Amino acid sequence: MRYNKTIPIIITEQLEKVKEFYTKLLNFSVTFDHPEYLALKHKTNSDLEVGFMKPQPGQAIYNSGLFLGFDVTDVDAEYKRLIADGAIIFQPLSDKPWGDRSFAIQDPIGVTLYFCTPIEPSGEFKKYFK
Repeated sequence: MRYNKTIPIIITEQLEKVKEFYTKLLNFSVTFDHPEYLALKHKTNSDLEVGFMKPQPGQAIYNSGLFLGFDVTDVDAEYKRLIADGAIIFQPLSDKPWGDRSFAIQDPIGVTLYFCTPIEPSGEFKKYFK
């Protein structure tokens, strides 16, 4: 399986504050700006990406701390492989309206790992891409 990139995603209520900090002081630009999620990419090193997400009530795996997003070439194949290898799925494979097909597991210390392959976002989410 080819892993294209890993994106750390930090859960916070302070999306506007981190957007201002990273864009003004650390040379990041906004690639996705939604009231619940902010994606940033470094202006001179596109390999550097970071995401920030508001806590998701009722979803303990997205309620605090950090999780890791893995952009993979074939999320369906990775889903099948991880199930076959004994991974416990915390969020089943599904298409998300914001533009990815994804699922989530947790590592042995409780870090959520979010595996996704980009797909076309629904019309309501297209306006958030920059």
